[in-house]
Amino acid sequence: MKNNIIIKIEESMAYTLSNIQMEKLHNILLSEFEKIKIVGEEKEEQSVTNNYRYIDIFISAKQVEGCSIKTLKYYKSSIIKILGIQ
Repeated sequence: MKNNIIIKIEESMAYTLSNIQMEKLHNILLSEFEKIKIVGEEKEEQSVTNNYRYIDIFISAKQVEGCSIKTLKYYKSSIIKILGIQ
């Protein structure tokens, strides 16, 4: 995934930079991408699915504790807003 991003950036800059500049860009991209982790779209979708499962488990536990339906709806909507999922 990282290599694909690096290649796309280099292809975009190929006509703008000299060979020396391209080599420097390549080295910088390699060193900077080593420091980060890239999560693919598939993992993000799986993460959202897992989040919904965890929310359902939490809400079920609160229901067993005796929380009202209004409170359960509030908890669920608040958690979804905090996580930024829809």
